[in-house]
This record gives sequence, C-alpha cells and structure tokens, in this order.
Amino acid sequence: MSSEPDAWLDINADLLILAAQKHALTADNVNRLRARFVVEGANLASTPDSRDEAARAGTLLIPGVIANIGGAGSAALAVTRVVPFDLPAQARKQWVFDWIADKVRTNTRDLLELAQDSPTTALETLLAQRRTERDGT
Repeated sequence: MSSEPDAWLDINADLLILAAQKHALTADNVNRLRARFVVEGANLASTPDSRDEAARAGTLLIPGVIANIGGAGSAALAVTRVVPFDLPAQARKQWVFDWIADKVRTNTRDLLELAQDSPTTALETLLAQRRTERDGT
C-alpha cells in the first residue's frame, strides 16, 4: 500500500464507501477510481464534477442524499412530529430505524432502476429530471 495521498483510490474493489471527509472524491482524483460502485456515507463526500465524471466512466455512485439520511431524516421526523410519540422509547426508536431503512431501500432501488436506463448520467441528475417530470418543479 502506498503512502501517497488518495492511494485508496488505486485499490481494485467492487464497492467503495466514502465515509471519512468532505470532497474525498474530486475532479482531480476521480480518474484513479477503480471501484464499480461508490456510496457516499459522509456528507458531501464527492464534488459535483467528480460525480459527473464517475458516471461517464461507468461508476455507479449512490449520493449521500440517498445513502446518508439517518441523522437528517430522524431529526425531520421529530421536528414534523411524524414519529408516534405515544410509543414507548424503545419502540419509538425502532420505528425511526425502520422508517429510515425503508426510505434508504426504496430510494436506492429507484436509483438503480434509473441508472439502468442512463448508466453514464450522474444519479442526482436523473433524480432531478424525474422530479421535474413528476412534479413540474
């Protein structure tokens, strides 16, 4: 293993989870990416340019807005009072975990379906197009 910065990009892997820092994947280093699938586990783990380039190269990147919604999702549930607060604490916690897991599974499945039709387009672009077609926004 090299001690060179970004040496982790040179490793042949099926799956890479970006979970350490903001903008770990950039336009300057994306050409070294060897993984076929990338999941953004950290907030803003890749730059928009790197996501576009990865898509053009055939890498499927699941954006953080899909894969990394746990904290923001649970906070939104609490603030909007969607959480069934009449449940005991442990059951309420499980309800939140189940809700988030369902959203991540459903959204990831939807993204994978979109990616099959447009494998070289960044997924957030496909999501925006679908939202515009569906909602007109």
